[in-house]
Amino acid sequence: MEIFSFIVSIFVMMIASQYKLYWMMLIVAGVAGFISKEKKVFIILGLYGVIIYFISGSAYESYGIYVAAVLIVVYLILNKDGASEDQDGVGGMGDQYGDLLKGLGG
Repeated sequence: MEIFSFIVSIFVMMIASQYKLYWMMLIVAGVAGFISKEKKVFIILGLYGVIIYFISGSAYESYGIYVAAVLIVVYLILNKDGASEDQDGVGGMGDQYGDLLKGLGG
């Protein structure tokens, strides 16, 4: 899952919790977790839903944005290793010209 989709799903869940639409939080977490096909995304969104559910209506309700920011940082840290492996396989800097000149010459 790309970072933009993850951030949008976090903020949709936060807005849904402010309107007490907990069913929408579950749907957003489920769909985002299903689309990403990664356990860590499903776990992070589920954890966020549980935290937001328990702090709603309490004195700590205003800290929801900070919880979201911390979970976005956790997602970035967990995806740091996977992103570097994907970019190395795309082309790399080893052969910049993609073997275009190998057929020339005698």
